[in-house]
Amino acid sequence: QAGLELIGPESLDADAESLFTALEALDALGLRDALFDINHAAIVDGVLAGLELDDAGLARCEALISGRNIVSLRERLADTGSRADVEGVVRLTLMRGRDEALEAARRLCHTDAGLAGIERLRRLLARAAELGYAGRINVDFSLLRDITYYTGFIFEGFASEVGFALCGGGRYDSLLPRFGFNMGAVGWSLAIERVLIALD
Repeated sequence: QAGLELIGPESLDADAESLFTALEALDALGLRDALFDINHAAIVDGVLAGLELDDAGLARCEALISGRNIVSLRERLADTGSRADVEGVVRLTLMRGRDEALEAARRLCHTDAGLAGIERLRRLLARAAELGYAGRINVDFSLLRDITYYTGFIFEGFASEVGFALCGGGRYDSLLPRFGFNMGAVGWSLAIERVLIALD
């Protein structure tokens, strides 16, 4: 792997710099058709907060959402809330897009942290549009990576020729404080072998 970490800043600027350096790295390698999915760890939690789930149930639902396992997700949520709330979670799991996807999530979200995550992604998409990257970045609410590690903004980059992520990363503000460094961090890593396969 190769990548970079930006230690300290917790701003939108830092998140944007992390995402755009990953995009530009793939461009520089010749993968100018690479597309990126983005999400925020608090959004799915904010939507699931409207249902009656304990910690284990929440973790199970997050795993099912990440795998887009709609059948098992519906079964798991069957007795946790209204039919409308359950179907809202299912729709969110299947949804990809940009501002319209964020607006749909806003209507389903029950927490301030989730709403703040939606706004952060909206501003990030606006920044991408200013740089001419709008058509290469989508919001995917099923992108959850390891949310015990990632605390906010998360992303992955793909190329159409291969069926797996070439790079990924996000914000992990709770990691460094465990080691005595009270500061946030955002970063990404690129899988060199996967990039070589995509180039080949």
